[in-house]
Amino acid sequence: MQPCPQPPETTTPPAQGEPLRAPREKFSSSPPSSCPGGGKAPDDAPLLEARGLGVRVRASGETLVSDVSLTLRRGRCLGVVGESGSGKTLICRALLGLLPPSLAAGGEALFQGCDMLTASPEEARRRRGAGLGLLLQHPMTAFDPLRTIEAHFLESLRARRGLAPEEARARARAGLADMGLDDRALRAYPHQLSGGMLQRCMIALTLSLEPAVVVADEPTTALDARHQFALVRCLARLRRERALLVVSHDLAVMQALADDVLVLHKGRPVESGPAAEVLSAPRHAVARRLLESRRALSREFLRLRETQS
Repeated sequence: MQPCPQPPETTTPPAQGEPLRAPREKFSSSPPSSCPGGGKAPDDAPLLEARGLGVRVRASGETLVSDVSLTLRRGRCLGVVGESGSGKTLICRALLGLLPPSLAAGGEALFQGCDMLTASPEEARRRRGAGLGLLLQHPMTAFDPLRTIEAHFLESLRARRGLAPEEARARARAGLADMGLDDRALRAYPHQLSGGMLQRCMIALTLSLEPAVVVADEPTTALDARHQFALVRCLARLRRERALLVVSHDLAVMQALADDVLVLHKGRPVESGPAAEVLSAPRHAVARRLLESRRALSREFLRLRETQS
């Protein structure tokens, strides 16, 4: 691993095509971490870690997320649940260094020891994709409408994995096949596919890069119960050698994947612990109401899971 340079005090302009990123603000007195140099981390070392992570609006100072701490190791899955607007997506974007410039992040967001909140735009970009993978909520905005799905795969696999076109094309076909799609999807433009099909294309593209950590923000939103089940099986295979952070409203997805669960309310953690405990006997009133309201929506997924297990 190459060393991650310390950022200057002033904001580094983003490279062309790179989204603007908010400067980091301190929410605590802890100094920013230095990114480690090369060398392989121990197998039990955290791949992803947040310490006192917070997000606030720069103009007004309004706090949107505060005091979020989490640790994610290889072979583990952390589920994050909460009502709409509780800060789940903001946490995902902060962990990848992708907050908009109107928001400021505090605390630390460490990927393999490198703070994504203080890394330069170039270093953060290098660590995303093949290192940190992101599954977005809204697939319609994740693709360039002027390029085919195949072009997205070829560019990403060449840039991140150094694959030749034929090898990249073969990996793209295999990834799409795992999602129940064939070569017609590979040749299609985004507008020619449904939202659910685009969601599966995005999942296949992310997983084809073999990231060390996958941050999945509502990955099953646009999928029916059958394709949700296929996706969960794919993510379950992935987590054997990698780490997953899954944001979902779906109780069945959490039951199938999560080792630990973090419950958010109005941007703050209200409960955390082993998934079996939190999902069966939550202690906090917010967690109880949230889980009770989701059980009815998860029945079809659970039926398929019981039928095919």
